[in-house]
Amino acid sequence: MSIPQSTYRLQLNYQFPLKQVNEVVSYLNHLGVSTLYLSPILKARTKSSHCYDVVDPTQLNPELGSPTELEHLSSNLHQLRMSILLDIVPNHMCINSSENSWWNDLLVHGKQSAYANYFDVFWEEVSQANPPQLTLPFLGQTLQEEIAQKHLIINDHSKQISLKYHNQFYPIANTKQLAGDDIFQLLSKQFYCLKQWKEGNKELQYRRFFDVSELACIRVEDVSVFEATHQKIIEWLNKGTIQGLRVDHIDGLNDPSEYLNRIYDKRKDVYIVVEKILIGNETNRKEWKLQGTTGYDFLNELNQLFIYPDSFEKLTSIFNSFTQNTLPLESIIINSKLQIMSEIMIPETQRLARVFHREAPQFSFETCLEAMKAFIAAFPVYRTYFSKNQKNCAEDISIINSALKGAQNIAPHMTPDIWQTIESSFIHPKNFEFISVFQKTTGPIMAKGVEDTALYRFYPLCSMNEVGGELSQENDSTEHFHKNNCYRCTHFPQGLLATSTHDTKRSEDVRARINVLSEIPEKWHTKLFEWNNTNNSKLSIEPEHEYLLYQTLVGTWTTTYSIENYSQRIVDYMIKAVKEEKKVTSWINPNIYYENLLMQFIKDLLSSNSIFLTEIDNFVQSIRIPAYYNSLAQVLLKCTSPGVPDLYQGSELWIYDLVDPDNRRLVDFVTRKKMLALLDEKKPSLAQMIHEIDNGLLKMYVTTTCLSLRNKYPDLYRTGNYVPLQVIGPMKEGVVAFLRSANGVTTITATGRFFSKYSSWEHTQIIIPEEYNSNEGYDHIHKKNVNFNKSSKIEVSELFQQLPLVLMELS
Repeated sequence: MSIPQSTYRLQLNYQFPLKQVNEVVSYLNHLGVSTLYLSPILKARTKSSHCYDVVDPTQLNPELGSPTELEHLSSNLHQLRMSILLDIVPNHMCINSSENSWWNDLLVHGKQSAYANYFDVFWEEVSQANPPQLTLPFLGQTLQEEIAQKHLIINDHSKQISLKYHNQFYPIANTKQLAGDDIFQLLSKQFYCLKQWKEGNKELQYRRFFDVSELACIRVEDVSVFEATHQKIIEWLNKGTIQGLRVDHIDGLNDPSEYLNRIYDKRKDVYIVVEKILIGNETNRKEWKLQGTTGYDFLNELNQLFIYPDSFEKLTSIFNSFTQNTLPLESIIINSKLQIMSEIMIPETQRLARVFHREAPQFSFETCLEAMKAFIAAFPVYRTYFSKNQKNCAEDISIINSALKGAQNIAPHMTPDIWQTIESSFIHPKNFEFISVFQKTTGPIMAKGVEDTALYRFYPLCSMNEVGGELSQENDSTEHFHKNNCYRCTHFPQGLLATSTHDTKRSEDVRARINVLSEIPEKWHTKLFEWNNTNNSKLSIEPEHEYLLYQTLVGTWTTTYSIENYSQRIVDYMIKAVKEEKKVTSWINPNIYYENLLMQFIKDLLSSNSIFLTEIDNFVQSIRIPAYYNSLAQVLLKCTSPGVPDLYQGSELWIYDLVDPDNRRLVDFVTRKKMLALLDEKKPSLAQMIHEIDNGLLKMYVTTTCLSLRNKYPDLYRTGNYVPLQVIGPMKEGVVAFLRSANGVTTITATGRFFSKYSSWEHTQIIIPEEYNSNEGYDHIHKKNVNFNKSSKIEVSELFQQLPLVLMELS
């Protein structure tokens, strides 16, 4: 098995194809990266910016390059002893594209299509429609309006007659029975009907990816579908073109364990990580054949380390006071999930209620629907993993019982027998249909209700509002961090450790800077109300949006951007944020007036002659050094904790990105190559890099130093033990330290935190266990020897003389 020492995520698309990937291989190798972590490379919709909208899983995406170019990349990596971790999308395919021949065949032949069973279409619901047609909700207006405006045109210039709608083509069957160009008549004879997206979304007869109707789920639980959709992936694995897989949205699959077993049966030495969001004390299922997750669990545990103890309660009070919020987070989450089920994921929720109603006909459909909504609103995790082939898991039963208790609080008027019936449906199922549909429904509703709604409604400290994050504070974040690192070291020592990804709400450096606010809540409170008094007299926007805007500006402001470009990025982000919030405006019911008001407010604040620019710059300057040190500490801890450090493209320098599409912009690798060369050739001193900290060279230096040590001692970080180190003294809460050891090699990682609170660590010591005690060590960050004077205690102030980071190899 090719286990990475580190991964570097690259977002490929038509603007950054394989040829350009090949051009950065030497740079990434020089940086110390062992594995290229590539976004999906199977054929996606033309001009896709992310390539998750696959239209043909049997071939390489031609917009990314040719098979020869892929093999050339693989060969180059092999020569450098590097590998490829490939992101794959087994859950869904893009269907609103004439490039998807499987789906188009289904549209022509209906249930008789050879591909009818490939997609998760509910044919029973199609046959019950009037007329019996598959709903395609892809029109901007009603069908009548689109035809009247001549947006729908019969296209007979190819072998297959089709209906042209803007840039999309829909295949036409039964053309011999038709005369003239009556599009209504034409469509009435098809196996599908085109509808306005807003109305059509309410009556879908196929399972989709979350609420994206253009992405239809596929039935990889069917062996023939698995074989057809994975043939190219397995071919690449067998040829050695790729060495590992990152499985997207594992919770969308019918049986994740069975799916992973099938991949393992094809290639037993494949390295596999899965995109799985763990909530609370939830852990990976130990029976799954994988190396770990993509690292959101680590990201949130690491982030907690840099949030000052007991500050979240203070910040929540500030947030509530400023926004006049009166709801606790638990109520916000429940309300958000209920809204998603009532307004957006209507077909999924009603389908689940219908399936349950068939199992429990003693209840009305309306009762079943209300019960299912309350049950899912109270569901504490993304999903359970009941399987036909396994006995009931105690963990899953516990989750069901917890959700049922919560559901009774949400709907206390419902009779107890409805909850007893639901419980029995899991413990003593009549058939597996209800469980199967249920398990594929809770995840999307959790994602849309929490990630994409509640996290945009409640953000006392928005750096905590991350995928899989919990908006609460650990009593002892250091103990929590060590505990989870120990668990990973024992059970999943080869999973990914992330700090930024293509799906994070904010980049690692944005979070690191916003976290400083937890150290200075009083100063934040003062500035927040000052800015409100100065600015919101111009145009009145909602206070919660103003609060989020100011935190966003604090987290992202830098003078390296053009103000026009920066202003537009903030506008785009805030418009997306308020749409996701779904209160004043939304994607389904846009409030253009308010969106324009918000846009103008931002543009006025960030105009080149705005006095506020000086205000925000002064505030950011006052916290910039603690923020930089937070970022550097994150790099060190990620690179030396149990697991595989994952670098998101460009993050070896300071990078202040927001949620997609902002974080998927092209990376300036030319500058990064020059800076890495500067490190090697000029060998700037640590003092010089600290003095010029704004240019990001110091972050690159810490990154490449850590990766270099990992590559020097692969077993140390792959299988080495993990020992939390005790810190004593007056500044002990400002230090995190641990030890890694294997095959006679021992290293100590130590870093400071709460840097606006602590600038000195006098009389604070790290205790080294006797079995690891040594007379001296070599600090790879400071490039100097450290003498312990035969003591088991190391003075932190001596270690942190220049930079509050240490990566020390004991002699």
